[in-house]
Amino acid sequence: MGLRGPGARAIRRRRRVSARTARRSRPWEAPELSRAERVIAFVESLPCTAGQWAGQSFRLRPWQKRELRRIYRTDTDGRRIVRTVCWSMGRGNGKSGLAAVLALCHLCGPEAQQRGEIYVAANDRFQAGRLFSEVAAILGDILSTEHVRRLAKQAQNVPSAESSFRNHVLNQRVATSNAFIAPSVWTACNGAVDSEALANGIEIYAGLDLSAVADLTT
Repeated sequence: MGLRGPGARAIRRRRRVSARTARRSRPWEAPELSRAERVIAFVESLPCTAGQWAGQSFRLRPWQKRELRRIYRTDTDGRRIVRTVCWSMGRGNGKSGLAAVLALCHLCGPEAQQRGEIYVAANDRFQAGRLFSEVAAILGDILSTEHVRRLAKQAQNVPSAESSFRNHVLNQRVATSNAFIAPSVWTACNGAVDSEALANGIEIYAGLDLSAVADLTT
């Protein structure tokens, strides 16, 4: 690199922003904003992830802001007046993007509630996948890799934790009952029979299950 000579401009170094300062600078946390304005400010702080505006901040259209003010308006006690909304719009008006940012608003934005649940649904699996991809492209992974690895290791060591891990973390449909023997352990026993060991008089155990679906045996 060359040396700086006379008349060169002074280098402007970027100041490091602490986590506390960054939190205070969140635009949706300004005290003078109404509930609806906080939602709008949060949405417009998120980035566009695709298309001609990729990388730029999300910008709501005037009609979108008008509808959000109607939806999130409150009474004198600060409680929302509108609780159920059916918002219909034509194709090409950014429904998927709007649904994604509003889901994030209720997940980790100004409308987030402790132990709250957010459902973002679609008409078919393809459209639902697009919604999920949009949400993921905007807040990243919610569960850290380290946390998932710890849960996976626990599920490997404790059979009763496997069904919960597969259902709640991997989103697999499994039986809710806890198995006495983990399926992975049961499958590992499915090896070939050692005929030579049987011929030498090795001790073996056999089980016979005669129970039916509607009988009284367990």
